[in-house]
Amino acid sequence: MTPFVWHMTDTKTRFELAKDKAVGSPIRRKVLIIVSIFIMSSIMLISLGYAQSETLNGVRAFVRGEGLWAKAQKDAVLHLERYARSRNLSDYEKFKQALSINLGDKDGRLALLETPPNKERSRIGFLAGGNHPNDVDSMIDFFIRFEDFYYLKQANAIWDDGDRKINELILSGQNIHQCIIASDNACLKKNLEEIKVLSLELHKIGTDFSLILSEGAHWIKSTLFTISLVFIGLLSFSIFLITRHIVLALNKTEQELMDSENRFLSLYQANVIGIMDWHMDGRIYTANDAYLNIIGYSREELEAGKINWRTLTPDEYKSTDQKATAELLKNGMCTPFEKEIIHKQGHFIPVYLGATLLNGETDKGICFVVDQSLQKSNETKLKLSATVFETSNDGMIITDKFKHIIAVNNAYCKKTGLSKQQLLGTIPPILALNSMTEGFHQNISRSLHDTGHWQGDVLDTISNEQTISAYVKINIVKDKHNKISHFVISITDISERKAAEEQLKKLAHYDYLTGLANRSLYHDRLTQALIRAKRHNTLCALLFFDLDKFKPINDLYGHETGDSVLKIVASRLKKLVRDSDTVARLGGDEFIIIMEDLQHSQHAGDFSKKIIHALAQPYQVNEHILEISCSVGISLYPQDGEDTLTLTRNADIAMYAAKASGRNQYYFYNPSLNQ
Repeated sequence: MTPFVWHMTDTKTRFELAKDKAVGSPIRRKVLIIVSIFIMSSIMLISLGYAQSETLNGVRAFVRGEGLWAKAQKDAVLHLERYARSRNLSDYEKFKQALSINLGDKDGRLALLETPPNKERSRIGFLAGGNHPNDVDSMIDFFIRFEDFYYLKQANAIWDDGDRKINELILSGQNIHQCIIASDNACLKKNLEEIKVLSLELHKIGTDFSLILSEGAHWIKSTLFTISLVFIGLLSFSIFLITRHIVLALNKTEQELMDSENRFLSLYQANVIGIMDWHMDGRIYTANDAYLNIIGYSREELEAGKINWRTLTPDEYKSTDQKATAELLKNGMCTPFEKEIIHKQGHFIPVYLGATLLNGETDKGICFVVDQSLQKSNETKLKLSATVFETSNDGMIITDKFKHIIAVNNAYCKKTGLSKQQLLGTIPPILALNSMTEGFHQNISRSLHDTGHWQGDVLDTISNEQTISAYVKINIVKDKHNKISHFVISITDISERKAAEEQLKKLAHYDYLTGLANRSLYHDRLTQALIRAKRHNTLCALLFFDLDKFKPINDLYGHETGDSVLKIVASRLKKLVRDSDTVARLGGDEFIIIMEDLQHSQHAGDFSKKIIHALAQPYQVNEHILEISCSVGISLYPQDGEDTLTLTRNADIAMYAAKASGRNQYYFYNPSLNQ
């Protein structure tokens, strides 16, 4: 009877055992909660990704549409001015044809403002507005979904104002037509002056429309970031609570086992281990209260001979008893073993028991019995806890108080490419002083000391020396003496979230097709460039140009070919400019370059020659060899303007002067062009 150490589990009363059996229910609930959290997190991340994709696609479609709208009204003004000079009716027809794009967009928008929205008429209108068929549905869905959204309301108001100005432009065109018919030069001059004012107002409307959409994109980015951060924080906090509960339960069990060993003798003498005198035929002569409590019988029933240990053994354990009996007859004792016995109420009780024959006897002996109900329950709990720990998609680490790893899950091993054996006993990089800056380590230590936890985004190095963005949460676990016993670390890969944030930032500031600065970023860069030029008393130049013979490419070969040409144009421009210069795409085939810190104005002209030469080289797109050219208009700070709007407008005017002088040329702005 040497292995009494196993008998320590029989130290609780029946009430305590019943209470311990009920522990499985909270564990099961925690498992269900964890499964639910992961299912919800998957659904939420998929939903956020889909909403983000659809929203950004709508923003992109409207930004592209605004570029087409602005290009159309500029072309209309150009044709009208030509008509005033040439009095050729074909120019007047081109003027009306150019405005068909603006009128198509107007019809599309007004159809969506109907109750209910007329999607079919809106689709026809947007297609008439030159929008790509693949973008039209995105524009309609985006407009309907965010109709009451503040930024879209503002954009809609700007759009409405633009439509009114287009109507005024149409009316002015009709007036010019009548003036030409009547040969009234005074009337013609007056209406041309009105056209110039309208052109400036329409240009500002296009800029305001792009800026308000940019602000909306900023808001969407910050909102999605906040939602993701809150969601990940709640998920991490939930996992921490459950993991902390598991660690505390392990500590408690370990402490109870140590206490049990120290109290063994007193527990045995206190009648807490089941002990009985038995006979081979199944009779039980005597038994202590502990044994009676295990099987649920009273002492009166024992004394009346109503208890037989053979009848208390389930059929499936008969062979086990036979092996133990044979060992008893051979050795005088049997190796302790596990079995189940039938409780008075009919359920099975797992027990651990051992027996020995009395000296000189062959059919009588003493048996000790340990109730294993609690132990089996604890084993089930540990298995469930280990399952939760191992099946987590996040990397999870548990260290001792010295920060050495004592447990690590498969997700973390997979991330690092190291086995559990290689990781056990090491210090996680996030807790190692030599793997981070001193200030960062002090920040973590201070937070753990003050609040018991730390969380934040870090760049985590994986096994192949690549880095990923990770959200790390560290929590300390204290023992009953309020001393740190463990560190619990969860590591969540947030690379996709970071990539989405960068994508939102890029969409807000850069052209979706070419990667060049968009109208919003161009406005900011030019503002800063003018501030620097004023401070250092240097020249700043704007080079405004669009692509000649580009529209036939779209008409003949499709927008995909046209987009490929625009990408090649952007690539060539990037190779030409200095690091300090800015290349932007304002929309359609319009580009602008900001050149800073010029020593002489002619430097802008020389650079324009390089642009004209570079863009005149053939373009190979699929099986097509295409050729285009460009005309460059140049305005200079400070002589041609001291603000962004004036400089941009004057560069635009100079560009049209370059076109009028024969295309494929550059032209410096001068005030006479406004006459």
